[in-house]
Amino acid sequence: MRRLFWVVLIFFPALSKAQADADNSFHVTLNTPLIISYSNIDEVLAPKVLPNAIELTITPKGYTRTIMVSINYTGISQTDIAPNWISLKLRSVNSSNVTIYQPQVNLSVSPILLFTLPASTGNENIILTYDLVINPSYTFLLTGNINYAIAFSIQ
Repeated sequence: MRRLFWVVLIFFPALSKAQADADNSFHVTLNTPLIISYSNIDEVLAPKVLPNAIELTITPKGYTRTIMVSINYTGISQTDIAPNWISLKLRSVNSSNVTIYQPQVNLSVSPILLFTLPASTGNENIILTYDLVINPSYTFLLTGNINYAIAFSIQ
């Protein structure tokens, strides 16, 4: 039994301030293709980790920023997807000013608070690196491709 999962990473910026400073930036970098496949049942029952998969670079000049993350599945019904199936695990952050709420966040179709950055007057780039973790599924998944999109929003 072989499953193949394709990833589409989507970035939806949503600035909470009407007047965003031109020096503010938010970039998502994929360090590895986010494709997972299984070739046997033992692989399905163990976590799969893509190390250093996603890197977020933020320059929070002028305002405090809150970063949210959500996921959307296509290809099969969302009710067929096991809860807490995919998560992001923080691997590294280059600043002590970032407020991390959970080192590993289970992704949901509803936005989840990932972290908060305080306002800054400089041009410091905050870089956070995440592993993508596919947790074991103990429920039956339909065979075939499951596509998912990870959406980050900044407020």
